[in-house]
Amino acid sequence: MPEKVNLLALTSTTTTTTPEVDFTLLSNGGLDLSQQDLLILMQQLQSVPGGSDLVDTYSQGAELLAMLDNQIKNLEESIETASKHEVANFDALVSQAQRDLDDLNSNQPLIELYDETEPLVHSRVNRRDALLLETGQAVTYTTDNLQLQGELVFKSPIATTTPAYSSGQTSDALSQLMGGDQSFLTSEPRVDIELTIEGLDLDKIIFGFDISYEVEIEKRENVLAVPSESLIAERGLNYVYVANDDNTFTLRPVETGIITHTYAELLSGLEVGDWVLLNPPSSIQEGVRYNVERQGE
Repeated sequence: MPEKVNLLALTSTTTTTTPEVDFTLLSNGGLDLSQQDLLILMQQLQSVPGGSDLVDTYSQGAELLAMLDNQIKNLEESIETASKHEVANFDALVSQAQRDLDDLNSNQPLIELYDETEPLVHSRVNRRDALLLETGQAVTYTTDNLQLQGELVFKSPIATTTPAYSSGQTSDALSQLMGGDQSFLTSEPRVDIELTIEGLDLDKIIFGFDISYEVEIEKRENVLAVPSESLIAERGLNYVYVANDDNTFTLRPVETGIITHTYAELLSGLEVGDWVLLNPPSSIQEGVRYNVERQGE
């Protein structure tokens, strides 16, 4: 016989446990959350209407705050650096300095120093001279008959059109190499070189002024030579006027070797004992007698 029993209908249910988030209300209305609690809160916001927009807004704000914090840090470091006293690691002369803190030029150095212990001459040379120059070559300075010498220690591998006196071109001294060349006033590309300078008269140098020099690119001894001022160059050839016994002159072609400011090496065309005309004027004529003064007789 069937028995009467009480039945309880069972249903399957799912319960969601929401973790508790601890927070502290700040006096300005903000919330002080730990990093873990913040992640939990952001996950919960994703599941409510409009929550995703709030999360995006928060992320953008967080990035902005991080940028501002980084800028503040950089500014603090700049202020700390500017407040320090920089010390040069060598004895030097101050040549220029920006003194007005309210009117600083960011395109100019704050201070420029000259190293008195190891001074350098900075110069720019043209293509012709650059091809002849090599580091290690001896240098003789010819300004004011001072006893100064040095060595070529740097030659740039790149030619630039930067003018010698433009902003940003630092020059302790500028000279015209081999014959007073002043083509640096044009826009012709030129090569930067650096020369050491030393000698008994180094204390007579005023830094910042121009100085003339000669670089020894080749050396020969016991050669026949004439003063360079006696040469006449025409169509790629060199000539000199040779004085005859009757005080007339003959224009004679000569083959030259090394030519410096003062002398030109002769390979052929003259013999020892020949007299040549110095600084021949354009009015000189062959076969005409002149009053000739032979220097050195």
